[in-house]
Amino acid sequence: MKKPTAADLLPNNEYFLDKQPSVSYLRKKGTTVGSCTIYAIIRYAGKPSNPFSTGQNGLVNDWHADSKRFLGKRYATANEMLARIETDIYAIYRELRNNKQPITAQVLKDIYTCQHQVITVTALREFYMQYVRSLEGKQYGKRMVMKRDSDTKLLLQFLENSQQNGLLVRNVSRKFFYDFLYFLQHKGLKNSYIRKVFFTVKALFEFGVNQNYLVKSPYELPKGIRKGKDEPLRYLNEQELHNLKNYQFETPKLQKVADLFVFQCYTGLCYADTMTFDIRLDTQIRVHEVSGEKIENVWIVKERQKTGTLSRLPLFPEAFWILEKYNFQIPYIHNAKYNKALKDVAQALRINTKLTTHVARKTAGFLWLNNGLDYKTVSQMLGHKSVLITEKHYAKVLLHTIDKSIQEANIYHFTQKQQLDTALLLLNQTSENSHETENTQKPETEKQKNQQNKVIYC
Repeated sequence: MKKPTAADLLPNNEYFLDKQPSVSYLRKKGTTVGSCTIYAIIRYAGKPSNPFSTGQNGLVNDWHADSKRFLGKRYATANEMLARIETDIYAIYRELRNNKQPITAQVLKDIYTCQHQVITVTALREFYMQYVRSLEGKQYGKRMVMKRDSDTKLLLQFLENSQQNGLLVRNVSRKFFYDFLYFLQHKGLKNSYIRKVFFTVKALFEFGVNQNYLVKSPYELPKGIRKGKDEPLRYLNEQELHNLKNYQFETPKLQKVADLFVFQCYTGLCYADTMTFDIRLDTQIRVHEVSGEKIENVWIVKERQKTGTLSRLPLFPEAFWILEKYNFQIPYIHNAKYNKALKDVAQALRINTKLTTHVARKTAGFLWLNNGLDYKTVSQMLGHKSVLITEKHYAKVLLHTIDKSIQEANIYHFTQKQQLDTALLLLNQTSENSHETENTQKPETEKQKNQQNKVIYC
């Protein structure tokens, strides 16, 4: 059904009046004895619209006409939906007013009822996944599409478990998200994963707004979800990376995994970009002059699947040797098998850091920053959207770089003995000051006690 415009719905060509709409409610008898269904009527410039159903039901005796709400805690969801209707009507009114469109009560009602199409959450999920799959290979990678699919399937499981398969999008309330949170927690999912699921649900309802299924997204992040703490940066230091490069593994499988990991450490490519790396498509020859002599270098210029930004960096010799070893074709290995084999690699080399495919990318960033490259350069090499992302992830490396730069500049001339003497002097002064404050406080308190005793005996 085509969404009508204000001009199409206005019969008498009445134009904008500087009045605000109001919403009143009409109680009609329900199908069962003592029940009622609430209908809404929009009034604007003294004229009412045709009544339309709000979809909210209750007992006749529980409806309070003056407050336009049901009485009792069990009607919290219904009252919230009535309040949302008023909010959405005002949102449509403001949009028409800003665009200098004709406004009547019937226009507001018709646009509202058309925008709030009769669509279920289940149907919205199907439309959303069709949209996401259409962007596979363009805006989303294959893994991202699979993740969105699995996250929204959890939503379908919740609807089926709570017998809400026919729930309309317009009837989604605040309680819906808290019930969904309890469902995920009851399944034993970790807090960090639950946050990612809710991020997908947020995108789902934003899609509904963009497609005019909703005027406003009902999404709300429940307070029960704690904000996840940032995990410490995990990477290999230069000595550990050196040992990994020169270690000969007993099995070809572990050797291949170790070689792939080293390749990632010297390119900064994530797993998905590594598996799709093609030297014919993802490299360029660049020429620069050194002392008047032209030198050609091979550069990696590859678009990241996750963000679409370009990673630009030289093809370092260590990465070139790995490519040459495998005839310039990256051997494919599944992500789960890759991470599982990395545990055996870490055990063989006695590396305490938990190795994953993403640790290699972090190692690349640490390696480049530790050798004097600035954050802006590393950000472009890693393909970050902003240098702020690089600074956030490598804050601890920044402290190490500052300390190294100060030592190289030789501007910090304290010897170790001078530092120790200074620290002891400060500690002694601190302890003496604390004793003095304690001694001065005791007489005051005793004096106060004596004064209090005198007042009592008087």
